[in-house]
Amino acid sequence: MPEEAQTSRIVERALVLLEWLARNPGAHGVREIARILAMKRSTAHRLLGTLCRRGWVRQTPEDLKYYIGLKILSLGSEVLSHITLLDVASPIARRLAEKTGEAVYLGVCEVGRVVIIHKVGGAHGIRFDENVGVRAYVHSSALGKAILAGLDDEEVDRILDDTGLPSRTAASITDRAEFHQELLKVRRQGFAESDEENYVGALGIAAAIRDQSGAVVAALTVAGLKARMKSSRVKLAQLVMDAARQISAELGHHAQPRAKRKPEVAGGRRPALRSAGSRSGTNGTERVMSGVPKAQRAS
Repeated sequence: MPEEAQTSRIVERALVLLEWLARNPGAHGVREIARILAMKRSTAHRLLGTLCRRGWVRQTPEDLKYYIGLKILSLGSEVLSHITLLDVASPIARRLAEKTGEAVYLGVCEVGRVVIIHKVGGAHGIRFDENVGVRAYVHSSALGKAILAGLDDEEVDRILDDTGLPSRTAASITDRAEFHQELLKVRRQGFAESDEENYVGALGIAAAIRDQSGAVVAALTVAGLKARMKSSRVKLAQLVMDAARQISAELGHHAQPRAKRKPEVAGGRRPALRSAGSRSGTNGTERVMSGVPKAQRAS
């Protein structure tokens, strides 16, 4: 066998051995490993010795069995550090826009505001003026709700202390207790909605994106005319959640399995009147999305 081919075969066997140890917790003897991987005992022993010296495999002191080493974790961390959110999310956001025909936005939370970091136009041609870098309120946007739902109530309150709950439209939530109830619904169903809360006539559906630690680092939303989107809310919500989960997985997040449930959707408009204790800072005008495809605020 040529030297190059022999080297390739040795490397392949070493990788097969390493992957097997990673998938099978606990310590294993040379005889067991060689038998399961169908390789000679001497070959397995030689490969394990090399992997041990490099720190990829460890050996128990009492019975000299082998188990996966922690060095593999550092390699995974190095790989993840080179994967940026935009690198992962951009192609998935583009596919989501192609599937739905609606505009897709990627946003992060910064100093109590949602910041748009990426957008993809939809086939339906609704033009939002949310260019990359535009900041929006967290409480009235689907992006903001999806991100805040990943925080504890104390952190949410600290953000609301700074931003308040100003009214963007008559449908905006301006009561803190009601907003916390809204976040409970988001956590339960797995997605957030902005139902004409940022812009009259607009609907936004968003889901959170998590990193390898499980922390919410961003959110993804589809947004467009409510009149067109309302009949397919359930389907759109599922597509957004699937896309957000795919981005999260590529960032290293491994979600716990959960029973599938049909996405819940609101049955109607929220009342315009709020309680007397609400923190309202209305600007006196409602953002209206007309049939002319131009909007001023993202949902």
